[in-house]
Amino acid sequence: IFAALSSVITVVSGLIDASVIPHNHTIHEILEVHEHVGMAILIIASVLCVWIMLRISKMKKSENILFVLILWITMALAGYNNYLGGKMVYDNGAGIKPMQKTFLLEELEEHDHNE
Repeated sequence: IFAALSSVITVVSGLIDASVIPHNHTIHEILEVHEHVGMAILIIASVLCVWIMLRISKMKKSENILFVLILWITMALAGYNNYLGGKMVYDNGAGIKPMQKTFLLEELEEHDHNE
């Protein structure tokens, strides 16, 4: 339940940040993957939340194993998404004020946020 709720907060705050921080084409490409993985985590965490609330007392061993496997996959996706976020910030300067000034001064390739 906590994972599903925190996923909602994380996705909403990420979408807000993505729309306001200046960034270049490289960051935008990473950002697109980061956004899609975040949405996948939100959906999977929500499904797992509903699943456990409806089935917790009725789960057989095989269903429980499947649930835990999907949970582990979701945690791996979260780790990968953390890596992407770090790559944007630490390798490319996303959200770092001195870098934002650089992005604003550079001629950037136009990119569409609706892709």
